[in-house]
Amino acid sequence: MLVPGRDPTAAAEQVAQRVGAATEAPVLAVGSAVGSLADLPAVLTEVWECAAFLPALGVRRGAFEVDDYAPYLAMFGTDGGRALSFVDRVIGPVVAWDARHHSDLTGTITALAGNGGSVTRAARALYVHPNTVKQRLERVTSLLGEDWRSADSLFRVTVATRLHLLRQGGKVTG
Repeated sequence: MLVPGRDPTAAAEQVAQRVGAATEAPVLAVGSAVGSLADLPAVLTEVWECAAFLPALGVRRGAFEVDDYAPYLAMFGTDGGRALSFVDRVIGPVVAWDARHHSDLTGTITALAGNGGSVTRAARALYVHPNTVKQRLERVTSLLGEDWRSADSLFRVTVATRLHLLRQGGKVTG
């Protein structure tokens, strides 16, 4: 559905709300801005790709903007299964630990990555003491190995945690 407006997220939210009110089926709305009519075919392709990618990760309803997911589409295409395999391969031991121990080490590494690797800022974001974050990171190191915080590994961990958040029903932005 094409709708006028300058805010693709607001447009997707409006479509999801209105269509959702008219049906009992889950509604997945994906929005994107179109600069000119000439851009329309490429934008529609991106929207359809994002609309195929999200359900493959288990996302069946909500409003999303293509730009928020473009990096994941570039890495995995519309193959959500491949993206989920990546998550399991990179942070699977942490996710499994969290499930067994009712903990949130995944949230801790997500906060660390989202705060530029700063333990202090991650602690603030999690509302815990920095020593708590350090202890959690020691456990993560025991699960992922000593080099998980190297630049390349941390990039992969960051991507995996963000995809995991999406799989759990959260939104990935920024």
